[in-house]
Amino acid sequence: MKIPGKLYVPPKWKSLDPRIRKRFQQVQNLLCGALNQQQPTYEQLSHFAFSPRKEVIVRSSIADMVRCRARRSLSMTQEIACFQKIMREGIVSPSDSLYEAGAKIRYLFFGKHEPLRTFNMAIAWHDWMVISPPMPEDPVFSSLSSCNDGPAIYNELNLYLILLTSHPYTDGNGRAARLIFNFSLTAVCAEPLHYIPLAELTIATSGAYEECLGAACQYGDFRKLIALLLDLLESYFEFLKIRNLEESDSDLARVLDLVKRVRGGTLRSGINNFPPYLISVSNIMECKEKVSVNDGFLKYLLQIAQALSDYCSIDFALTSLADLTDDASPKIGAISFFVKAHRKEELLLHFRQLRAKFRGSIILQVVVASTNPADDAKLLVALMSQFSMSGSDVSRCPVLLHNFDPVCFIDP
Repeated sequence: MKIPGKLYVPPKWKSLDPRIRKRFQQVQNLLCGALNQQQPTYEQLSHFAFSPRKEVIVRSSIADMVRCRARRSLSMTQEIACFQKIMREGIVSPSDSLYEAGAKIRYLFFGKHEPLRTFNMAIAWHDWMVISPPMPEDPVFSSLSSCNDGPAIYNELNLYLILLTSHPYTDGNGRAARLIFNFSLTAVCAEPLHYIPLAELTIATSGAYEECLGAACQYGDFRKLIALLLDLLESYFEFLKIRNLEESDSDLARVLDLVKRVRGGTLRSGINNFPPYLISVSNIMECKEKVSVNDGFLKYLLQIAQALSDYCSIDFALTSLADLTDDASPKIGAISFFVKAHRKEELLLHFRQLRAKFRGSIILQVVVASTNPADDAKLLVALMSQFSMSGSDVSRCPVLLHNFDPVCFIDP
């Protein structure tokens, strides 16, 4: 039997239990210091651990879904790129309604607009719950600035939960809610552009977040979910402090160490048998004086990325570790950019010019994302074979370069 999901309507700050207000203030006090910390990499976030204070019974179907989501997700990179574009270009305004702001964010992700949902739908992992379409009086049509009733962390969690439970779009509601949470939080705190990776953090709850969200939408009591989110954010802020005190190897240095171990015989499994390694472009820029990097290849990579960024957003680039680090000359490297095109016809025309410009230096491919993630994944797997070599040349393992921050588009 299907049951109707309940909408989150924020209570007034002054009506909250004093203990809850105190808890919000405690997390708020940690917030500004956390936003001053450097953005963690995927590898660093893999060490983030979280255990809910109160045991939550997680169904096996939810646990399996979360484990599947956790496999090499690039959601943080995509969201940060979108977040930085919003901040640079002022795409979202505090006077926008939640629905309008979310629609603008969805356009950045999908390259098209979608009308307001007018039919009932079910969440994939709570298929027993029906979500009605938003009504004109729902808080999702209130302005972002209208949620200024308490501390910043309280206001922005309210925005996040309103959009999640209203579910005004058929897809992308979670991404839009996370972007709005970060946009509003950064605007209020006036801090450096640190992006709080809510998707990665909720994965660390091993399904407890999904169970609490489902229960909240079923019974209309969001207190346990909010307590869980506050505990999760506090753990993340403490994690950032500890991580900042520790000197950690760069993404690139860690992969090079794996190659060294394979060659030395201390790592038996072939490096090409592993998934492609995630390496942040901004991380390469930070450590290129300490780690051997092919400066010529890196220069071409950034020039091409800068040219492409006028017509599309770059999800990641697939290349070989040897091309990135081997400075043997002469040689021709190879790069496959996976992008979301905003101006597709101009992109295709400009790509031909780029390909001609770098012919003899780079074998260049551009893959425009389709509307079918399964097809894109198959194409990625097919292309990976071009960047892998079996046998003794273990340095020719595939790597996925992500986080093409515009500040990186400076010749090294």
